[in-house]
Amino acid sequence: MVFFAACNTAPNKSISEEEKKTVVVKPKVMTAKISGKVSFPSEMIPEDLTVVIRNNGSGKLYTTRDWNKKTKNYLIEVAAPGMYEVFALSQQKPGYKAYYSEFVVCGLGAACKSHKPIILDVQPEAELNNIDPADWYSGQQN
Repeated sequence: MVFFAACNTAPNKSISEEEKKTVVVKPKVMTAKISGKVSFPSEMIPEDLTVVIRNNGSGKLYTTRDWNKKTKNYLIEVAAPGMYEVFALSQQKPGYKAYYSEFVVCGLGAACKSHKPIILDVQPEAELNNIDPADWYSGQQN
């Protein structure tokens, strides 16, 4: 918070009630939206599947289990700017993190060799789409 108060520099002069008033200015929190689809290596997506978006600078986690059961889409609003990684978790695969990774961007095929998580540079008011935490095949464990 930022506080502003009237400043009176005249010697021996009392401060009026009007001058004593304090104005509080709250900074606007800048945000961005990250969305994509959830997936799981089976016919059904577990009800406990959680999408996690982690701010790499502060460590703050943004999570949701609120994804559309028909379309599999999720949406999370995060503070911006920041550098973020995105992954999914489920107790159906304990200890594993399914990252949004180079493997996902490559197409999840046998020719895709890198499982390196992609770090998102998120700017204020950005809308990042198709950020699918789908790399269940990397062997990435907590």
